[in-house]
Amino acid sequence: MPSLITETLSRAERLQTLSELSVQFRDQYVYPETGQLLFDTLQEWSLLEPETASPATEWCTSLTQRLRTLVPDKHLRVFAQVTQNVPEPAVHAGVQRVEHLEQGIALLELNAFSGLEQARPLLDAAMALVKPARALIVDLRKNGGGSGETVTYLCSFLLEPDLHLQSFYRRNTPEQSKTHTLQDIPYRDLEKPVVVLTSQRTASAAEECAYNLQAAGRATLIGETTAGAAHTVDIISLNEKVGAFIPSGHPISPYTGGHWERTGVQPDLAVPADEALTVALEHLKVKTARGVQ
Repeated sequence: MPSLITETLSRAERLQTLSELSVQFRDQYVYPETGQLLFDTLQEWSLLEPETASPATEWCTSLTQRLRTLVPDKHLRVFAQVTQNVPEPAVHAGVQRVEHLEQGIALLELNAFSGLEQARPLLDAAMALVKPARALIVDLRKNGGGSGETVTYLCSFLLEPDLHLQSFYRRNTPEQSKTHTLQDIPYRDLEKPVVVLTSQRTASAAEECAYNLQAAGRATLIGETTAGAAHTVDIISLNEKVGAFIPSGHPISPYTGGHWERTGVQPDLAVPADEALTVALEHLKVKTARGVQ
């Protein structure tokens, strides 16, 4: 594990951090009114900082918890910077399991959406393995998110080309960006019945994947309502010791006009997460027996 640049923050360092963070929230947070609330609150909290030094990691963790109590945004985070602030890549680019189950039903378990350069060859191989199946289960129950580009790539296997998936609003940016399914994909399957498994741990980019496939009418969601973390973020350095995730935008579905922040993605069949696979198998057995999606 990389070591922290510093173990403690002096009162002066904490006050500088709170001042810079408050300005970032005021000027960049996705909703201006909430950004102003965060600015005002941090200005008040700075008056209460004790004189003694504070452990950097503990102080950042506590501040994050207090901020999320004020504004329940799961992408909002303050963190102690480290000497090598590069997360370890997900094992197998997040492709945890590929298996053919009973009656021609295949299972693809994804525990992360790694960057597309890393994930593409593994997703290509996984999707090639499930291609002969009569139905597909995509298990996102342990997936906390990752790359939106990789989500678009996976969705492109299951949806028609050049399909509008999401628009993205970003504060202080006049034009929305958009994502579309790709033209160039190893193969495309528009017929196979698809189920996506979800849980309360399914978050961020994983929620985007589930939302895309559900909103397009391509998949049935089975499991629990997801985490409700839709905001896009800017990762900034407040100083050499502390950084922050500043939520600065959100998706807009062309199908619903909304997104899943705080509400989560709602399953079509709500069941406890540990029962979702069993329910999905029974659901797909009926569909494949009838020959319908």
